[in-house]
Amino acid sequence: MSTSNFTPRCSVVVPLYNKERAIRGCLDSVRAQTVSSLEILVVDDGSTDDSAAIVEEVARDDERVILLRAPHGGPSSARNIGLEMAVGQYVCFLDADDQLAPGFLEQLIALMQREHTEVARCAQLFVEIAEDGSITSQRIRSVTDRDQSVPGSQLYHRLFADLEAPLMSASSALYKRDLLLRHRLSFNEALWHLEDIQFVAHLYACDLRVSLSSQALYSYQHQDGSALSEKRSGLVDALAPFVAAFEALENANTIATIERQLRLRYCAIVILTALTDPLPADAPFFYRDFLRSETVVRIIAALRPAYLPNSLLVARGLARLDHPQLLNAYCAGLARARSLRKLIRG
Repeated sequence: MSTSNFTPRCSVVVPLYNKERAIRGCLDSVRAQTVSSLEILVVDDGSTDDSAAIVEEVARDDERVILLRAPHGGPSSARNIGLEMAVGQYVCFLDADDQLAPGFLEQLIALMQREHTEVARCAQLFVEIAEDGSITSQRIRSVTDRDQSVPGSQLYHRLFADLEAPLMSASSALYKRDLLLRHRLSFNEALWHLEDIQFVAHLYACDLRVSLSSQALYSYQHQDGSALSEKRSGLVDALAPFVAAFEALENANTIATIERQLRLRYCAIVILTALTDPLPADAPFFYRDFLRSETVVRIIAALRPAYLPNSLLVARGLARLDHPQLLNAYCAGLARARSLRKLIRG
């Protein structure tokens, strides 16, 4: 490991910002991988707690752990720094409060080799963590019922037509680094919230096949105080570049149609708002006010009911709005939305 010409088989990129309670468990899960030839690139995004000190302590016992320091630029910036420094044949992204099953790397590499693909996704074990650190519930979020490979375009449709949460994450997947370099795939540093969705949309839009594992090899630890449970004051500001980035993607993508572009803008809004649940206790009207913001209202006004996706997430979101005409328009367009989705999927 200490020789200068050593090249690890896998690079694990861990963006880190104020996760002192979780980072040790995260790193332990990587160090326990059955594939030992790896580098663990922890990019400290300007943490103000003891997160970086904990990483330094772990690094003294394991030279595979490498701490990189950067000014606070957000999760996209931290991931890009790690990706730029990575030298492994395979790359994965692991959030600092999540964990990998011991066979994550080995099983996904084997699946990719068997299916002759350059990327593999797995199911997620979604774990609810209480403030005292105890587990309150856990469930599996599957991407497939059997190991297989599918066209990226199919996942692209599932991502936006059905809003399947397990397909939104960039983390519960393993990539060949050459694939990311060849397609110039990186994270949009203007996005500080839900930046994964743009990354995986770009990936699915490439002309490739994606291996899917039925095994829950990635543990998503949803804790009190995590990014999606904090106050959402930054989401309104994040919406404009998020939608702009997707418009650019769609305009350059052969998968896109005019109908899909319209639906995509709406889905971007729904994803950003539906995932704010539970709402901050001290901001009970945030959801309503967010949906009434000028940017959102302007985009919704451009949509016709026939293009609204048939999704339980959408229905839940609309039902909670003080906006009955929008809910009525959605319900009236369900039948046409189903027909459109069948047409799009061919």
